[in-house]
Amino acid sequence: MSKQNAIGLDVNFLTRVAEDPSPYQRMKLATELASFVANKDNPEPERAAVLPVLLKLAEDEAISVRRAIAQELELASFVPPDVAFAIAADEDDIALPFLVACPGLTDGTLVAIARIGDDRRLCAIARRANLPRHALAVLIKFGSPAVCKELLGNAAISIPIEGYRIIMSRFAAVTSVCEAMRRRRDLPVEMRVKLAQINNDRVKVVLAKQGWVENDRLDELVSEAEDHSFLQIAHGLSGEDLEAMVRYLTVNRLVTGSLICRAICHGEMSFVTEALAQLAGMPNRHVADVIATRNEVGLKVVCEHAGLPQPCVDLLQLATENDSGQVKDVDPASFAREIVDLLIQNSAGRSELDISGLLSLIGAYGPDEIKAVTDGLLASTPRAA
Repeated sequence: MSKQNAIGLDVNFLTRVAEDPSPYQRMKLATELASFVANKDNPEPERAAVLPVLLKLAEDEAISVRRAIAQELELASFVPPDVAFAIAADEDDIALPFLVACPGLTDGTLVAIARIGDDRRLCAIARRANLPRHALAVLIKFGSPAVCKELLGNAAISIPIEGYRIIMSRFAAVTSVCEAMRRRRDLPVEMRVKLAQINNDRVKVVLAKQGWVENDRLDELVSEAEDHSFLQIAHGLSGEDLEAMVRYLTVNRLVTGSLICRAICHGEMSFVTEALAQLAGMPNRHVADVIATRNEVGLKVVCEHAGLPQPCVDLLQLATENDSGQVKDVDPASFAREIVDLLIQNSAGRSELDISGLLSLIGAYGPDEIKAVTDGLLASTPRAA
């Protein structure tokens, strides 16, 4: 219906057409009126005048009439809230495609539907390419696991860090939600760390329940798995992401001596540098310079301020002699083998006890491939030294 032939149109006539016995005539009128009220170029008084007729058709007994309205408005940039509510309350095969696709639903309209809608409607809203802030917040705070899973699976929307925290606090025990979160490409490192912790806790429960591991060994295994998870997350991170991850670990007292030793033995020197900087309260660039220049005195000062245990300090000093520590994406096994070779080649001045201690550390915290090497050397330490 064009603007011109709508002006001055008798609304009573439209009402009579809306009561026509023929579903086809009612469907034709419904399509025209839907197009007319969605067009903001048409005079607002004219659109308001025909809106009651359209709302009556939106509740028509013939599903073809109601579907015609929803399909006409599915791609509209503006939909009157009352019409949107009527469509949202219709049968699923009419309401759900409309809720997913229609760009003309305002934040307020979506919030109202989300507050009273069932799971199917909330899931449809969660799949939208355009999801305004308040509607997103309602889904995050009140949506079921199924709704939050749909949100997390929607790559078109951006979820703020606080939104992730709320979902995590509500559904940390729901595996499907955690898995959906894990697949997010934009997942903040804080959430990745939390997911690693949740996974390790689940493993611990299973191991304890099944009795597959002795209790005195259980915590050690879980701690080792947690360290590996953290280093996998840290690998490849740089700049703000690495800083944020280490800050989270530090605040939650998760940066342990074993984690730093493991990071050293795997060649994750960027992580080690950031961890030392935050623990010591020093600029990252200063710590990086101390390590790069092999400043022994400066390294001792950094480690002292960071509260690093002496075995970690000795291992770090050895690792700084390895030029591979400055290479990005260094192979962990190769790095560990190189620091073992450095230890043996430069053993002069080190006691047998020192050499044995460092070999034990590298074997305990290095990649699995290095343990056979360190065990062999430990068996012949006097000859190796």
